[in-house]
Amino acid sequence: MLLTRRAAIISALALTACGNRTPAAPTKQIAITMDDFGMSTKGGMDALTRDARIRAALAKHDVKALGYITSSFVDNSEGRQVLADWAAEGHALGNHTHTHPWSNKVDTDTFWADVMEADARLRDLPGFEPHFRFPFLRDGGDRAEQLDLYARLSAAGYYYGPIGLESFDWYVTERLDARIAEGGDPAPFGDYWIKSVTDLAEHYHRVATQLGYPDLPLVMLTHHVTLDGMFLEDLMDALAENGWGFVDATDALAHPVYQQVPPEIGNSRNLLDIIASARDADVDPYPKAYYQYGSKTMDALGL
Repeated sequence: MLLTRRAAIISALALTACGNRTPAAPTKQIAITMDDFGMSTKGGMDALTRDARIRAALAKHDVKALGYITSSFVDNSEGRQVLADWAAEGHALGNHTHTHPWSNKVDTDTFWADVMEADARLRDLPGFEPHFRFPFLRDGGDRAEQLDLYARLSAAGYYYGPIGLESFDWYVTERLDARIAEGGDPAPFGDYWIKSVTDLAEHYHRVATQLGYPDLPLVMLTHHVTLDGMFLEDLMDALAENGWGFVDATDALAHPVYQQVPPEIGNSRNLLDIIASARDADVDPYPKAYYQYGSKTMDALGL
């Protein structure tokens, strides 16, 4: 777990006074969050094997993740085992609704009932913490619905679950699973994913700095899917090689930037993009290579 900024400064001063020098903590930091936890066996990897590989990648980099659980997806023996294994290794479990509905396609009371159904099923599990993320990053159909939903979350004691970095692993996995089913090589999909995430991490670090948050840890959105089971360790290795440090997810999400009600409805957007839009801020444009989840780039690469 990272030291607070004040504690880190005090610690560094004390070490200097003793004649010791330690490397400065990375200013670029990423937290890992993982959504859904569907127990799919697509891609030829069973859910327990996939989960073991994901947890091994997190352990290698000594970081605790936060899993946003869709409770109906884990209502089976594999799902219960995965949740127990996450809690046993110190990772947090949060609420991602019971059936993964679009909040902008159902009325607010219906959506909230789904949130509370998941709450009832998850709250007493080891590792549960009151963190919530909207499915599809859709937090209501308009501003009034959004404010109503955030007020309900606050009253129920939940932390919000926005993101600062997309990974689009769900989309890459759709194409990867299809290629594996054809007998194709998965390695190029891992190479593409690693490049796309490392590129987008640098982009959003610049955007955060331009918005006045140079030390904001980027909360990355991932999913419990084939791609992560195969390549999460390689991705984290690449990020570390590029100067990124890893911070526990619950610590990152406690940052005041992430715990504000967004100034506009989400519409499946990164929080930094929402803030930049609301301010009409002059920030770096989103990389064209990754428009529409990078679909055209993947087409061009034959993926």
